[in-house]
Amino acid sequence: MTETSVGRSLVDRIVEAVVSVTGPGPLLNCPPFVEQEDISAVRRQADDVSRYEYVTALEDRLRRACGVRSAVAVSSGSAALQLALKLVGVGPGDLVVVPSLSFVAAANAVAHAHAVPFFVDALETDFGIDYNYIEWVLWGAGLTPFRRIAAVVAVHMLGHPCSMNKINEIAARCNVPVIEDAAEALGSRFREHPCGSMGKVAVLSFNNNKIVTGGGGGALLTNDEGLGDRARVLATTARTDRESFVEHSSVAWNYRIPTLCAALAASQTERLDQLVAAKQALAQAYNVAFRDVEEVRFHRCADDCSSNYWLSTITVLPSCKDQVLTALASRKIYCRSMFTPMHVTPYAGYLRGPMTVTEKVFQQTICLPSGIALAKRFL
Repeated sequence: MTETSVGRSLVDRIVEAVVSVTGPGPLLNCPPFVEQEDISAVRRQADDVSRYEYVTALEDRLRRACGVRSAVAVSSGSAALQLALKLVGVGPGDLVVVPSLSFVAAANAVAHAHAVPFFVDALETDFGIDYNYIEWVLWGAGLTPFRRIAAVVAVHMLGHPCSMNKINEIAARCNVPVIEDAAEALGSRFREHPCGSMGKVAVLSFNNNKIVTGGGGGALLTNDEGLGDRARVLATTARTDRESFVEHSSVAWNYRIPTLCAALAASQTERLDQLVAAKQALAQAYNVAFRDVEEVRFHRCADDCSSNYWLSTITVLPSCKDQVLTALASRKIYCRSMFTPMHVTPYAGYLRGPMTVTEKVFQQTICLPSGIALAKRFL
């Protein structure tokens, strides 16, 4: 792509390619999609909101879908991240390696643990954390020896699996646990491994725009059943079972998932394969639509991985990105930029490495409409 090729004609061609997939607006970027069977599940739960059958069903389905031994449904992905940091021993003053190209939740969880995020760059191939910089940080990066590096948070950006083999290998050499942030990647796979099964602990989100929504909620996943049991205690105020007494064994949180959210998420998780297939079909439609727009690249996951394509994205010239967003918005087709990097806001001034790729991706990437209702048209 060259700057001299930019003009109104390029913006028009990009808009036409998007509209050839989406059809006319109005169209939100990634709205939730709830089917009749989901509504029926919520109504059944509403008959007695104190019943926990759907919480148990959700956890069972997540264990199967992600191939893990323990799943604990909680009130949000952010709550799961806070629990994950506690479980792996992150404490006040510790450093935690976090990608700058990410939603803010991971960095916020570190800050709420009174630890310090150390931001590192991304890889252009998968938008995930650059494992070369993980090694750079873990082996010192000019830091004072009195700073303990307590964890690495690896985020599967937009559903694309990051390089968990390299990340785990480097972290293991330094005896540092990896927290796998799979909030956007339920149903994605790194090689033969489901996302959510490769870290010491992992987290999911069922926020409104996720591939499985609960209208809220999240989950903590792990193959360490002891950690799973501990997570469940911490998420339920550490309340002990003693007849006629309300007692608590430790300082903890009330992070239980609301039962109505669990009912909705459990119902949708039953159709996870269908939801992923729809998103992948939509991604393929976008890929085909942009084949003849040589200045634009549709972002695909690696050949040895399988992405749920939570958000489909294109890379454009920085000088036409805002024009494209404005032109599509005028048609009520709402795209958006990539997340603003964490080292820009709200964590400007925190420890970080070079951000060459992160800043390039932010300047050039557009997130296309990727809702399930739209995606289902291509099945």
